[in-house]
Amino acid sequence: MEVISYTVNKEITLVVDEEEFEFVKAALSNGTYWLRNNAGKAQTAPAYEPPGIVEDSLQLHLHWGKDLGPPTYVRTIGARGHFSAIYVQGISGYGDYYSENVEKLEAAGFEVLRSRRGTDGGVWEVWYLPSVASARGPIEGRDIDGIIEWLQSLGVGSITVGSDHWGLGVD
Repeated sequence: MEVISYTVNKEITLVVDEEEFEFVKAALSNGTYWLRNNAGKAQTAPAYEPPGIVEDSLQLHLHWGKDLGPPTYVRTIGARGHFSAIYVQGISGYGDYYSENVEKLEAAGFEVLRSRRGTDGGVWEVWYLPSVASARGPIEGRDIDGIIEWLQSLGVGSITVGSDHWGLGVD
């Protein structure tokens, strides 16, 4: 075990394994690694600054990358039902039950989509369920109206059901 002492305005002493020493030192001295406490043990990971959306190679490789000619859009669904996506905003409505509703929505299969953090530190959230088929836990087996009724019982701010979908096709 090596002891790292690092002084900024106050002293911090960490006890780390020999193999962690260089990573922790890099995290503290130049920010090339993230550092966190995991059950009393120092844990590090390479610092990662996400690229801009257009430069994100992890995202771009998902696309075909070849010109298929002019786009053709096909209406895939036109009626509210089994394949309708559900979007929820303001999950604590006018109450103070955000964390309880987070647990309930996650258990039901919803995913959270968050905006970039603003200069005030805040984010905007939209909770998303791709379709009735994605429902789990407390809403599994319910139809679209049953899911909406369940969401209303939580007191969420707004519910949007996406029933018209237009998908890009190849002509």
